[in-house]
Amino acid sequence: MNILEYLKGKCKWAEEDAIKCVLYDRGVFEDAELNETTEQQRDLCYADIIGILLLSPSARGTVSDSDGGWKHQDAGWELSVTDKRILANKARGIYLKYGEDVKDYGVYETKVRRI
Repeated sequence: MNILEYLKGKCKWAEEDAIKCVLYDRGVFEDAELNETTEQQRDLCYADIIGILLLSPSARGTVSDSDGGWKHQDAGWELSVTDKRILANKARGIYLKYGEDVKDYGVYETKVRRI
């Protein structure tokens, strides 16, 4: 399995072009076999793809096509604020693990301390 197939399987909601852009930005060849990539490369690409999702619209509608005797339908999805917080914290943890700058997606769970 190559890295593109791996990330497509892990990030079913991500468009293939977006995954390819992340791989390019990270200097990873899309046809590189998994054993040719490091855990760090895979993790950071995953975090970047999460970031694309967090900066995209919160919902995607259902798309239907039909012609003559065939019909095809792609399911839609929607992300709640809680879903976005969970994903943002996952990406944040990955960036911190590898000493990268944490991106601000504006949905992190914060604790307010009263004085």
